[in-house]
Amino acid sequence: MASQTINFIQWTGGVLRTAPALPSVVKGLWNLVTLKPDQIGSLGLRYAELAAKQPDAPALVFEGRTWTYAQFNAWANQVAHSLEAAGIRQGDSVGVLMENRAELMACVLGIVKLGGIATLLNNQQRGEPLAHSLRITKPRVVIFGEECVDAFDSIEPAQRAELCPQWWFEGASMPPAGTDSLRRRTLKAETSNPPQTAQIKLRQPCFHIFTSGTTGMPKASV
Repeated sequence: MASQTINFIQWTGGVLRTAPALPSVVKGLWNLVTLKPDQIGSLGLRYAELAAKQPDAPALVFEGRTWTYAQFNAWANQVAHSLEAAGIRQGDSVGVLMENRAELMACVLGIVKLGGIATLLNNQQRGEPLAHSLRITKPRVVIFGEECVDAFDSIEPAQRAELCPQWWFEGASMPPAGTDSLRRRTLKAETSNPPQTAQIKLRQPCFHIFTSGTTGMPKASV
């Protein structure tokens, strides 16, 4: 392989291009050194702070629609209050089974605002692999999108009830039998920040993210 020499002008140009990011890098390194596991802090709290600071700024753009920080924060809060009403507490796992869309982000943010663990289920799994993922993460609620109804149907009803007591459907169509509607639950839910968000500590887990499962069934990393 031929070696490549970088001259001083190229090196200087590279340094100058990265200079605008330097304050963020320094701040990140400082946080790594100074933040302690028992300090109050979380993704949900940080987002609530941003929503208060810049409520009208665009936060999410998806398929031609834009949500401001205030709008998206209120939406996530409705999810959080709905989950709280269903008995979800800090440390509880809540499964999310959807393709990439705005509702996925709102659900995840709502879960972590309560101090729950957002279990990001693989939307390509069906049958036993999906059952395995549910078995090892023990979600108290699974929120699944209408695009994943076939994944829901791939597990027998009796087994579904054993793996998770509550299944919430996210979509415009009629929810499958034995499930509840996320949209119905959030329709009249409060939009205020849940008080639990201000009590979450940095050491608390917020995600279950699955490995690829190349040497066996997928494993959940926290």
